[in-house]
Parts: sequence; structure tokens; C-alpha cells
Amino acid sequence: MAIVEQRAWVRSSQAAAFEASQDYAKRRDWDPFSRRLETLPAEDGQRITRVTAWHGASMDVAFVAWFPPERAAIRMVSRSRLLAVFAGSWAFLPKGDGMIEVRFRYQVTPHAYCAWLAPLMLVYFRWETRRRLAALKRYLETGG
Repeated sequence: MAIVEQRAWVRSSQAAAFEASQDYAKRRDWDPFSRRLETLPAEDGQRITRVTAWHGASMDVAFVAWFPPERAAIRMVSRSRLLAVFAGSWAFLPKGDGMIEVRFRYQVTPHAYCAWLAPLMLVYFRWETRRRLAALKRYLETGG
């Protein structure tokens, strides 16, 4: 298991940042990773979303925490050829003077048969996480 975490200080309100991250229409305006976000019929009362990345891979995730405007957390519920476990949380923490700390944190565990790919997966997830966080910061600070 590996943890990938990136943080940034952003000039924004907690509510605006949470809304930009969780309102899928707004997210299309800033998120370079997500090509498509589709809400699926709920299973056992869980909110399930299919996330399709810019490169075409997709996964279904269920929300396991929902605490507007502070944080949301998900876990993968679909099968993946590469990942045994994928989970993540996005937190929006007030810091005063109109600033918040935005923290993207992911748990990534490859299947045992492809564990040799773990170092490359971490490089990819770190890059993607930095890119997404920078894009959200730009969006919020330029009046997105």
C-alpha cells in the first residue's frame, strides 16, 4: 500500500472549493483528469460515480464520507486489472485570511501479480494529483 498526498494553499472559501470539486458540471471546467463523471444508480444506498480518465480508463467509486464543505472520501468498488485497492479523500481546511488548505490524499495498492509496477504507478499518481490540485487552485483563484 502506498499513500499519495499533495497539498496546496488556495485563496478561496471552503464552500466554493468543495462545490467546485463535487459539482460535476463545474468540475469539467477545471479537472484535467476526468473526461467524464457519471452518477450510476445507487447500490445499497451508496452514491456510485463512474470516473473516466482522459486516457480512457474508468473506475466506479462509492462515497464513504461526505462532510460538506470540509471533505469527501471515496473507495473503488469496481474491479481493476492493476489496482487491488484505491481510495481517496479531498479535504478543504480553513486557514484564515481567505485561505484554505486543499489536501488530496489517495491510497493505492496494486494487485500482487503487478506489484513490480508499483513504483511507476506512484510516479503517475503523484504527477496526476499535482496536476489536478494545480488546476483546482487556478480555477478557484481566477474566479472559476
